Amino acid sequence: VDDRGGNFLHVVHLDERGVHSLAWTEAQKLLIGTVYPANLYGYTPDTGNLRLISDRLTDENFVYNISYLDGFCDLGIRSSAQLIKVDCETGKQCF
Repeated sequence: VDDRGGNFLHVVHLDERGVHSLAWTEAQKLLIGTVYPANLYGYTPDTGNLRLISDRLTDENFVYNISYLDGFCDLGIRSSAQLIKVDCETGKQCF
């Protein structure tokens, strides 16, 4: 939405049922956590590039929250109160 309110500057289509969480990286990439299923995307508004970072992160269906720091995403998973750390470049979970 633009800073004057109300106008969508970018529209991105995702196959999942919805988006629940968003976070920005220092490189101005938007991280998107989806529901049904729980997937993680990266979207770069300047280029319009949308990339699936990691799919089917868990058996749960809901990325409740995203926190980003130094190339890693910490994802809060709703039902199970699970915390998953993901490398945002490779999409691999960090254990």
